[in-house]
This record gives sequence, C-alpha cells and structure tokens, in this order.
Amino acid sequence: MQYFKKTNDTMYYDLKNLDTIEWFDSDNIMQLSKWGINIVKPGYRAEQYLVDISTIINQKIGESKELFYDWQNWNYIKDLFMIPKCTDPNAVKAESVRFQNSMQVYPFQMYIHWTPHDCGNMLENDKRFLAELFASHGDIFEDYERITDATEETKCDVYDFINEYENTIIVVDCENSDVYKLASVLKNLEADEIKRINKILLFDDYHQNVGWDYLQGYTQVPVKHIEVERVMDSKSQVDMALAVACCKEHYTNKVDSFILFSSDSDYWALISALEGVGFLVMYEDEKVSQATKNILWENGYSYTCIDDFCTGNTEDFQKMCMVKTIAASLPDLSQLNANDILTKALTDTRLDYTKQDYNNYYQKYLKNIKVKIKDDGTLHFEIG
Repeated sequence: MQYFKKTNDTMYYDLKNLDTIEWFDSDNIMQLSKWGINIVKPGYRAEQYLVDISTIINQKIGESKELFYDWQNWNYIKDLFMIPKCTDPNAVKAESVRFQNSMQVYPFQMYIHWTPHDCGNMLENDKRFLAELFASHGDIFEDYERITDATEETKCDVYDFINEYENTIIVVDCENSDVYKLASVLKNLEADEIKRINKILLFDDYHQNVGWDYLQGYTQVPVKHIEVERVMDSKSQVDMALAVACCKEHYTNKVDSFILFSSDSDYWALISALEGVGFLVMYEDEKVSQATKNILWENGYSYTCIDDFCTGNTEDFQKMCMVKTIAASLPDLSQLNANDILTKALTDTRLDYTKQDYNNYYQKYLKNIKVKIKDDGTLHFEIG
C-alpha cells in the first residue's frame, strides 16, 4: 500500500520482484516461505500482490487471536487488518486509493483498515489506541484499570519500604481485598523485589472468593491460606485472627515489617500498638475512608492504592481460577472405565459377541462419546 506506484514501476521497468526490491524485507519473505506461505509469484504486478496478500491475511489472522487478552475485543482488532471483499481487485484498489489520498493521517503512514481521520497519534499509548479503536465501531472503552499501571514513583515507594526492613511479610484480609487486584500488584512489581518478601498470609473464611485458594500457583512467594472459623455465623473473626498473627510473627519470628492488604480502619489499633514495626497499607479506593488515610499520613505510615496497578496482564491468573473452579465442579469421572461400561452393557443385553465384536463396539461407541451442552446449560452425553 505504502509503495504501490513505486513497486509497480520497479516491477514493470526493472523486471524486479518482491524478494529483490530493496524496500521489502527479504528475511521476512523467507520466513513466510519457511511457514509454507509463498507470496512471491513470477510475473506479478503490485495490484495482484495486494489481492493475494490481503486474502492470505484474511485467511490466517484468526491464528493471532491467542496473542490478545480475552477482555480485548478481537473483532475490532481483526478488522484493522482485514480488507472486506479482498478477492475483488476493485475493492482492494479502492482501499489503496483511499490510503494514498489520506496517508498523512494513518499511524506512521502505514495502512490499516479504517475510516481515515485526523485523531493525532492513536498509538501514543494503550488508552488512546483502545479509545479510538472502540469509537471507530460506535463503542466506548471504559475498562481503563486493565491498561493503566501504577507510576514508577508508586512502585519505588513499595520497593523502598521492602528494602528498608530485614524481614517483610504480606498479610491479607481476604474479606476486605480483591484477589485479582492483589495478583496485579504481585505481577507488576519487579521479581527481584518480590523475592525479598518472605511469605504471604491469607486470612479468610468460607464465604470468600475461591481465587484465594489458587494464589500459591501464581507467585513464587510462599503462601499460607488460613481459614478462620466463625463462632457466630453472622460475625467474622478474620480481623482479630490477622491482628493476633501479626503480633506472633513480630515477637516470635522477628518480622519487622508488614504489607497489609485491607481497607478496614479497625487495623489502626494493630498498627499503632506495634511500635517500631513498619506497615505499608495497600487499600482499595472505594473501600477506604479518608479518615483512615489521614491517620496513616499524620503518623508517618505508608499507604498505596492497589487500584493503580494494571489488572489486564493477570488474565492468566483469572483463567486459572476459572478453569480450576469449573474442574472442581465437574462430577468425578475417574472411577469410570470404558471397558467396564462396555462389558456391563454386553452382559445386560445378553449379546453374543466375539473379540472382534467387542473391539468394534469399543471403537464405535465408547471412543466416540461426546459431551454436548443443551440450550438450558445441562450436559448431555452423545454415544457413538
């Protein structure tokens, strides 16, 4: 698209092809060939190449879907690279003409499939790009916490706190914290700094998010999940259990600093009582009071909003939680054996059968069992 006329003239007058024209990367063309995509054709002109390459992109682009997070709209992204009716030379030529006439408003003067307009540098950052991308489809992108990360200053404050003390642990009030936001903090901080944290203590009860059960598989820091029993069903004991554990860790295990994940003002009693012990409070903005932040500030304690940390790159953790929870909900099929099922069926039906009959039944019916999901969500086994 960018060098259409120049390419066409070079092919016509100098008898060159894509792999010998200097403004095309021969290494990329060779790599495509190794993948079985041979784009160089003898006797081709630029217009034919546009149709061929556009068709290949349309056919292959679905293989790129796994490179993007599920929360991103794949259809919007895909549309940037796909020319509709790409097998029609007139449609491709019309796109080329539109690009040539408006090249100055295309990002870096490179072709994308869109309605060209002057929107500044749409690739300046993810926020601007996604806002423009959604707007071009009559939609609004609002999920900014997935793409905006805490500032380097915020992160350095956390690093400075960790490096100031000898023995730091994380304690989490699971009733007052979001497991996925905690995961985003662990994901977005430097691995070398996270290694200085000796362990993570989770204080939970049976009402909470099952995602806490899977945090150990997401971080290299040792995780201990403590489920706190309720004396009265209406009254949680989590905050008391956490406070007592912090005291034990300080006086018994010489822990001299805690990163406390909670927005609950009740923990000020714990923080103020443990004199000389460092506390960094990680809170969620919608849950914390201004009075809590004020008293921490006035007494020289550090605090950070975990909402500032980007959650978009924790999709792997979210997927892991979802898959494990689904798996835990499925019926236990480990006791079922295909040979036992077939043998029982043959016995119950009183069929005379040979070894060959048995193998035929096994191959036709047992090995081809499929699970179908009906419209109402129920599972149905389809035999053979």
